[in-house]
This record gives sequence, structure tokens and C-alpha cells, in this order.
Amino acid sequence: MAAGQGHSPSLCCSSFWKYCAAKATTLVGCSRSTSRASPSSRFRKPAGTLMLVLEAAMDMVASPGRSAAAQPGINHSPQCPVPPGSAGTRTRGATSEGARATARGRHAPCSPRTRAPPRPGRGGAAAPVPGSLPRCAPVLSPGVPRLLPQPRNPRPRAPGLSSRPLPSEPDRAAPAPQAAVRTLSLGNRPPHGRCVHRPRPRAPGPPAGRAGGTGGPRRVPGSAGQYWAVPGSAGGPGALAVPWPPRMAAWALLALLAPAAAGGMLSFASYYGDHMVLQQKPSGAVVWGHGELGAVVTLTLSGASGLVIMEKTAQVKGSSGTWTAVLDPMDRGGPYALTAEQGLENVTLRDIYFGDVWLCSGQSNMAMTVLQVANASQELAAATHYPYIRIFAAAPARSNVELEDLEQIDLPWSIPTAENLGHGNFTYFSAVCWLLGRSLYEALGTPIGLVEVAWGGTPIEAWSSHRVLQACGLPEDTGSIFPHQHLSGPQTPSVLWNAMIHPLLNMTLRGVAWYQGEANTFLNTDQYNCTFPALIADWRWAFHTGSAGQTEPLLPFGFVQLSTYRRQSADDSFARLRWHQTANLGVVPNARMPRTFMAVAMDLGDEHSPYGSIHPRDKQNVAHRLLLGAMAVAYGDKGLVFQGPYPTRAVLEVTRGLLNVTYSQKLIYRQRDAQAFEVCCSSQASPCQWLLAPVVAVGSRTVTLALSGCRTLVLGLRYAWAEWPCEYQACPLYNSQGLPAPPFLLDTLPAGNADGGRELLLLPSSRYPLN
Repeated sequence: MAAGQGHSPSLCCSSFWKYCAAKATTLVGCSRSTSRASPSSRFRKPAGTLMLVLEAAMDMVASPGRSAAAQPGINHSPQCPVPPGSAGTRTRGATSEGARATARGRHAPCSPRTRAPPRPGRGGAAAPVPGSLPRCAPVLSPGVPRLLPQPRNPRPRAPGLSSRPLPSEPDRAAPAPQAAVRTLSLGNRPPHGRCVHRPRPRAPGPPAGRAGGTGGPRRVPGSAGQYWAVPGSAGGPGALAVPWPPRMAAWALLALLAPAAAGGMLSFASYYGDHMVLQQKPSGAVVWGHGELGAVVTLTLSGASGLVIMEKTAQVKGSSGTWTAVLDPMDRGGPYALTAEQGLENVTLRDIYFGDVWLCSGQSNMAMTVLQVANASQELAAATHYPYIRIFAAAPARSNVELEDLEQIDLPWSIPTAENLGHGNFTYFSAVCWLLGRSLYEALGTPIGLVEVAWGGTPIEAWSSHRVLQACGLPEDTGSIFPHQHLSGPQTPSVLWNAMIHPLLNMTLRGVAWYQGEANTFLNTDQYNCTFPALIADWRWAFHTGSAGQTEPLLPFGFVQLSTYRRQSADDSFARLRWHQTANLGVVPNARMPRTFMAVAMDLGDEHSPYGSIHPRDKQNVAHRLLLGAMAVAYGDKGLVFQGPYPTRAVLEVTRGLLNVTYSQKLIYRQRDAQAFEVCCSSQASPCQWLLAPVVAVGSRTVTLALSGCRTLVLGLRYAWAEWPCEYQACPLYNSQGLPAPPFLLDTLPAGNADGGRELLLLPSSRYPLN
């Protein structure tokens, strides 16, 4: 060391320990917060005095030469560490302890930490004047949660839907838009309920040593004073030269104490975060996360003014260290803040609303984004009118074992914008899911949370648990599955159930929307009449069990019946799959599929779609038909017509060679020359000779068919049994609400004489036996 420069190593180390003691004195009795605005703070874990020392060491390493006002008992030299909290030091973190303390009738503790400056589009207190400390003072003005205003510029409601708006309040500006986000890997232990979208800054320090290095500091030749080269540096120009005793002592402390502070960090599960929607009453929302094994986590729900509304406790259990709590049923509305505390550590989720949460799953037609649909520019421009619909998208992932939490997220909980609704093709956000959620919000006036979990080109077997595969006699052995050339996504049984559905089972849901089946026109087509009903039953059981009974046992489950693919195709796999989607019964809900609803889409073909004819762009009609089913089945609107007309009776006029088919609803006949009806004429049940049966007359509820080549042996009747059965919105039969009659395949059995002919009993076809 040059004469007159610096201080001795012993003096610097002494100053460091005095600083640690001063820092500990400052923090005793004060609350800490895991700042959600600081990615590096996500990895903190309280460990008593050791944690305070570790924190002091980190401050030393981060700012060794920073000037600061002198503090009593600490020697400030150019080469000794400077404690943070003085002039020029930025404070980090925030605590909601003050709000909770006020609700309990006591003063907020004194905390040297305040929240970082808010990021765009997020709330938050401004940073304090550098070097200042807030006073200990009570938090004032508790308030009540705000209710939702009606949506601005609402779209016209569907015919027959009633409006149940929330109490009105003055209109508020929509929150600032959020930037689009790409896939973020969370690993096995996600640190927070929301993803941090920027790279986590690393603490300054020595890089990893090169192979063959000395493993310790060494003198830098030609350097003035006691400076040392960090292991792995070259020692020449550009080498990292640092004062050895204080900085290396700090790194030594980091190395010793980091293992003690690494495990048991407090966090929410990956799909909890700012801006989320939790399920409203009558169900209770389930909240879970990770913590230190054996510790007690306290959950506090508070209103916008800080008023504590609810407090729950949960113990961290299990080999992976998880905690779970069920919130009391809450009325719709918000915003709320949800804070989890474990010891001195806390994590807060903000801008939370209670409403209805819907899960949207399936393959590429569910994954098509708002950017890809008809009138995309208008749909995207309207996104900002719906700040109380919140969206979340899991990233495509697969696993051979059931995962506890999502490993990747495409879009964390967000307020809808044109950017995150139309991020790209087949990414996020799902158009069918968004349009259904928007329609539900307009009909109900309640916040809506939408969770997208989709992957294009995937068969139902990949979304099914081993229980479904066993029930339907399908192989579970992944080695027995050979990839089909027409399918682009994973085909291995259960890999999507394991990675994308099983992690969500703790979530309390209001309903499910499903758009899948195209892949199964190539794979296990005639087993779909088993796998689909079995999947619905299994998901219901799994979500009910995983949510501690909060998700209802007969969870409403809506789905889209397949649209079209190839014109003039002789293949009937699409027709068979549509039939199997109803468990071979033609309409839903039925005995095998209770509390389900279906959107018929065979009249929405799009031959010129730039994404291929299998991806029609009209998702608005799909969502509207799903909405009608959801309102009738999930929300109990008994007077609402949500499905098209279906045949109930047939009378054969033998002498005239006519078949009169009676329907359940009043008929609208749109396409008179369509060849949609066929009859089975044969002396044996199989093989069946299907002949066209032209329509000769249409009454209010009756269709009359001509049986030119089949006068007495009518064994079966089918309708729209083709891959491309009709032109766009031009199938033969609709009801007065504009809903198309679904396709069917029926056996006709003699049932006695009737006025004008012979009565035929119409039964679901037995040509495809139930598995």
C-alpha cells in the first residue's frame, strides 16, 4: 500500500462488522417486503441475523466506492464499504404492513424501505428522497372495494340474453396497456405469482474462474496499492482490480451464507399474479404457492384503501414445500391486494378482481389469435374497452410426469390490449376464448378471467390422464405411439395433461371451453365417443378434488363441434368425429355428457382462409353459439334457446314413397337444393346402402323427403354427413334464432301404424358401438 493511502485490512473488516451491526439495529422490528418491481429481490429469504449480514455484504459489493454521509461508529474510507441508506443510496422494496397494522388498530412499524418508482401501467408509491427514512405513522383513510362500471361502448347483446349490470360508478380510465411478452421459463420453483419479463440483473462480483486458475486473488503487477486480480482475469489491461480485504471478505460471506438463505423462499404459484381474476362466490378461490417447509404463511386480502377484508393462514407442507389456502367466497368486484407473509418476508399481488374464471383448451382452432380472425383490426381496437376482462396464456409444454406447477408462461395475467390479443399467429391470445369472455362480460357485467391452454395439432389422448386412457382401453405406453404425419403437435398420451392441465388443478373454475378434434380424424377416430366423455368426467373430478371442492363437481363444459376441411371429400372421418363429439347421441347435454353445451360450426367453412381451410376465420359466430350454451347451462337461463332443431319423429308413407320427419323447433329452410338427407335402404343392417333423399316440402316443423329407391326398407336416416356439408351459413335447416340443425345418424325402427302411414322410431345409430 502506498504511504498515506487507504486503511489497513483489519480496520476495513472492523468497519464492515460495525456496519453490519448498524444495519441489523436499523432493521430490527421493521418489516421487509419482497419488491415486485425488483427482480433480484425475488430470491430473498429471511434467516435472522445471518440474512442481515448477507444483505450488508451484498450492499458492500454492489457499491464499494460510493460516497455517503458518515454514520457513528463506522469508518468511511475510500477503500472501505459505505452503508446504504445514506446520501446517494437508492432504497428498494415496499411493505404493506402499514395497511395491515392500521386495520388491526396499531401503528405501522418504521421501515427504512419504500417501494420503487412505479413502472408504466402499474400503481405504486414514488421513491423517497435519497437518504430519507419514513416516519412511523398510522395509515389513514381505509375504504371499501370499488365495484365495476358498465363496459364502455358495449356491443349489442345476443337475442334473448338478459343484462345483469353491476352498480354504476363514474367511468374510469382504462389501465395503461402492457407490452407483449414472449415465453418465459420459470423452472420448477417459480419465484412469484407473476413473471418478470426482463433478465434478472446479476449482482456485481467475480466471474467464474477459468480452468487451471489459481482459485484465489493475486497481485496485479504494476498496480498501485493493495489491489488484487479476481480469479479468472488475465491480470493485464482490463483486468478487474479490487481492494482485496473488504470486497473479498464480502464475497466470502456471500459464499458462506448463500446456502442458508437459498431455500424456502416465499412465492405464489406461477399462475397467480397482478391483474388476475379469482373465482367469485358461491365458490371460494384457492390460492397456493411455495415456502419454507414447516413455516406458516399468512394471506391477507385488502381493499384499494388498505382495509383488511380477510386473513387466512396455511402451513408449508410436502416434499416440495407448498402451502394452500381457500379464500372465503367473495362478491364480484375489486381491485384488491393479496399479500402472503412468511416470517419477515412478504409478496403482494395487486389489482386483483373477483369474477368468473374460464379455462380454454384444445388445438389450433383454439390457439388462433384475435389477429387471425375476420374483422381483426376492429376486434383489436376494441380491446381497451374491456379492462375488467383479464387474460392469461400458458406456454406449450409437455412432460412424461405430472407437474406441480407450470414451467413456462406465454402471457402472465394482463389487461387486454391490441398487442397481447394479437401477438402473432397461433400464439396468444385465443380468439375463441377472448370473444366468449367478452360476450360473457357484456351479458353478466362481472369480471372475467380467461386462461388459455392450447397447442395445435394435438390429439385428445395427449390431453388425457392415464385414467381416461385406461377407461377407453387405449395404450398408455409411450413407445407404442407412432407419430402421424398429418399432426404437428405432441401425440404421446398424457404429455399435455401432465404439463399444462395437471398444474392448474388447484384453480377454482367457473367453466371450460374446448375446441379440439381435428387431430382425431386421423387418430383413434371411433374411440372418440369414449375418450371425449371420459376426458370431461375426469377433468371435472380432478378440478373438483384439486380445488378442495370449490370447483363444482359438474363443471360446465362447452365445446365446438368440428367445422370443415376438404370440399368434395369422400372421407367421412369428420362426420364421424362430429357424431362422436356428442357421445353418439346427436345433441348435448345428454345422459353421457351432462351439463355440456355445443357450438355447431359445420356451416362456417372458410375455403380461402390464409391459414388453411381447416382454420376458418369466423370465430365470432362460434363464440356467440358458445355464449348461448354457457348462459343456458352454466348460468341457468332456462328460457334461452341454445341449440338448433333436432328430429323427434318420422312417419313413412309407403304408398306415396315419402318420409315425413318432425323436428323439435320451428324450421327455417335456407338451402332448398342441398343434398343433405340420406336414407339407408337395404335388406340387411350392414352394409348399408345410403341413398339421397331430396326434400320435397318443408312445413313449420316438418320436412318431407322423397324415397325414390327405398319404399319399405328404411333402416336409417342421416343428415349433413359429409366433411363439407354446406356452404357458409347455408345449410338447409336452421331455427328462428339462426342456429343450424346439427348433423345426425339415426336408426329407424317400425313402431306401429300412424295416421297416413307407418310410425318409425328414431334412435341413435348402433353402427358405431359405444366403447
